[in-house]
Amino acid sequence: MISLGLQLPLNVVTGILTARMYGPYGRGVLAALGVWTSSISWLLDLSIYQTACYMLSKNRGDRYTENSLLLWAFASTIAIWLTAQLLVYPFLRWHYPELTHSVLRTYLMQAGFTPMLDLAFAVSASRGSFRLYNLYRVGIPFLLVVSLALLCVLHVRTLGPNLYGNAAASFVFWVCALIYLLKQRVFGFSFTWTRLAESLSYGLRIHGASIAGVASSNVATMLLSVLIPTEQLGYISVAQSVSSPVTVVSAALSVTTLPMLAIDDHSASDDRAHRVVRMSRQALTLALILGVAVSIVAWGAVPLMYGSRFSRAVVPAEMLIVGAILDAESSVLRGAYGAAGRPLMVTWSESAAAVTVLMCIWVVGGRFGLSGVAACYLASSLSRLSALLFNLRDLGVPSALELIPRGQDFKRATALLFRTAFKMIPRKVASHE
Repeated sequence: MISLGLQLPLNVVTGILTARMYGPYGRGVLAALGVWTSSISWLLDLSIYQTACYMLSKNRGDRYTENSLLLWAFASTIAIWLTAQLLVYPFLRWHYPELTHSVLRTYLMQAGFTPMLDLAFAVSASRGSFRLYNLYRVGIPFLLVVSLALLCVLHVRTLGPNLYGNAAASFVFWVCALIYLLKQRVFGFSFTWTRLAESLSYGLRIHGASIAGVASSNVATMLLSVLIPTEQLGYISVAQSVSSPVTVVSAALSVTTLPMLAIDDHSASDDRAHRVVRMSRQALTLALILGVAVSIVAWGAVPLMYGSRFSRAVVPAEMLIVGAILDAESSVLRGAYGAAGRPLMVTWSESAAAVTVLMCIWVVGGRFGLSGVAACYLASSLSRLSALLFNLRDLGVPSALELIPRGQDFKRATALLFRTAFKMIPRKVASHE
């Protein structure tokens, strides 16, 4: 939460600078390119982060497991690079002819950095540390803000330097991930086909959720980039940025929930079901508090920060905030099913979300403007959560009513937010106050 809290203002500044420098069309192009790149990564990395968290918790300190996962990450990297350059590049070159050959080729290279980064994050998480993940989540936005500020000062308004900067920042942290894996002695030839097959079995089962998740969010954005003008996609991108303070909760939980719940602590006074209930209440409470605050502030903040022409993004942002609140709850349940060895439940939930959003977009299209598009995303969040709540008994939770926050949860969540904000203040300033 602290690292993502530090990342949040950097992302906001990045969104403001890109909106003011490139306008709705340029912001739409950046959103489309970003979603294409991340989709390739998510589709072909075979959910290596979730799989590695599960396998490394199950086989703690086993070099055979670590080396097998490393081989998997290397193969995924090659597959992603080939797909990006041979299949995705021709389409993007045709759709955005203003972008040069070298810009697109270089930008698409960063898609292949994901498998090794995710493996490094999982190895770090299995050792009880999220320091590497925190460094990446704060470092990338920081480098982007610095590069955008420099471009703004130099009055460079073309997209090429921005895309080069994205690729360079990702490359720096990819090298850091390789160095970390080398220091942890993950590189080696001690793998066995049995461990690799076991990892692939779990990964393929849970990867159905990643594929469906890409369909429910990224493929929806890609489809919209064809159905609606690029300017409208830029407005939707700004609306998603406005809702990002709420998505911080689900982003943090999506990384930490599975490794936390996958560890069976027999000395704990409560079992996994109690932990799921507690974490679900905390997640929903935090998301509700942040969602209400952002909803109130958005009406005045969006025109002021992004410019008056982006006022159209406020109403869609309010709808996306509601979806982000639902997604916070879904993130805990996704991790709980994965930790319980039930990844197919995650797949079914994401499949429900994918079918819902694609059907809504097919029906709505561009007929209801930005609000109609935002409603499609909201419907997908609702269907995802509904599917996850359907089989709560598999997690040992008797009823969905157990997940509804109580008054005490709001007190704890408020205290947590204050503690998190206090820790983000430099120590000298905090001690002075």
